[in-house]
Amino acid sequence: MNWIFQLAEAWKVNPDFWWEISTWDGNASNWTAQTECTPEMLKKSKACQYARDGQTYTPDRHLGWVQFGMWLLRPRVVREFRSSTTPLEPWRPFFEGLLFAVDRIYADETLAEFWRYGRLVPNIAHKHPYQENVPYKYRDVNRWFLLDTNLDPPRPWEHKTDIPVFSLALVRGDTAKRHWLIYAHAPLENRQDVTITLPGFGKIKIDAPRAGAFYLIDEADRTTIPVTAAL
Repeated sequence: MNWIFQLAEAWKVNPDFWWEISTWDGNASNWTAQTECTPEMLKKSKACQYARDGQTYTPDRHLGWVQFGMWLLRPRVVREFRSSTTPLEPWRPFFEGLLFAVDRIYADETLAEFWRYGRLVPNIAHKHPYQENVPYKYRDVNRWFLLDTNLDPPRPWEHKTDIPVFSLALVRGDTAKRHWLIYAHAPLENRQDVTITLPGFGKIKIDAPRAGAFYLIDEADRTTIPVTAAL
């Protein structure tokens, strides 16, 4: 989320500034074929770290995480980093999820419009948890975009605080005629009937699967409609 104000400054200096992201989960080998994680794999592999903590790392979780980063930052390119010696199988479902995350933007008119023209909605109810050594000129810029939910743990949050649902919003239009696109992703398990507080609108209730889900909110008629993309 700290990239947002930096990107705004970069684009002000150079409107053609090229912005892309790389995703990497620390895996340098064919980890899903392993019966157990070795000490060496635990140093790098997030999947092995999750397994050690009693969690799972599935293609759905990977898709949900990638989409959160994509829609927060909306880069020109998303690159998945892997070793040149890493075989495609059985990592293929994870890579296909990444392709789906990109393709669905082109397949759905609503997603395409918000990707191009949506404005990220800051959550001014809270400051970013990291406030140390912030340069003076950046102390009042918006650095927090995670939306509040009824599942949030008590604040203050720390580095190891578990966050059940990651959600964000983009908005289009002017007051009284606004539309919001909500994205919500629950890393550990599919969650139903999650209450999310949307700044400028109020509370809405949605489902937040591991793979992530999109919802369109209409300010005029106060409807909440799931957004799907058939590829």
